[in-house]
Amino acid sequence: MGRPSKITNVFFDFDGTLADTERYYKVFTRQGFESVGVHVTDAELASLMGTADGSLAEAIARRHGVDATEEEIFANYPDERVIYFDEPLEAAPGAAELMASLVARGVGVSIVSSTETELVTGAARRIGLAPYVSRIVGREATKKHKPNPDPYLEAARLAGADPANCVVVEDAAAGIAAAHAAGMYVIGYTGFFAGCDVSEADEIVDDFRTLEL
Repeated sequence: MGRPSKITNVFFDFDGTLADTERYYKVFTRQGFESVGVHVTDAELASLMGTADGSLAEAIARRHGVDATEEEIFANYPDERVIYFDEPLEAAPGAAELMASLVARGVGVSIVSSTETELVTGAARRIGLAPYVSRIVGREATKKHKPNPDPYLEAARLAGADPANCVVVEDAAAGIAAAHAAGMYVIGYTGFFAGCDVSEADEIVDDFRTLEL
């Protein structure tokens, strides 16, 4: 898929794309699996990044011979608010400048995340990105989550945009699949070196300071 000739909106994932929250989630998620006797691989952890679909975690447990529910795996999961409000957090280098340039040209900027809107909103303020963001489409905005297209289709609906004129920036396979299913062009971001598979993205960048949109 080629880039849209006229980009009207850019939808950014948050976790692992605009801020390096995935490093905390990986620790929490690994601990959750170990509590039910599952020792997950780094690749399995990476496959869960960017989605709120608990059935994927259950499938991983079954592959290890453990019939555990999502609730059992994450029964002792730490409060996510710690990541977004307390832990050290910074915006990806160049993200604020890229967003500012888009807004200055009249391109809409939104965040589409599998995390609750309240948490992303607070974190976006902390790291200085809030002034450039028109809206945040969080976990509770849709019943189905990435890798389903619903979050990105909802973002396009709220923006009054044609999906064909939207660009998505994602760091995880689930998000890339969701954006493609929504009919959008996808840029895979690898700047935080989270180890996620972005090979299905239409292009890949590792530094927002070199990305031209």
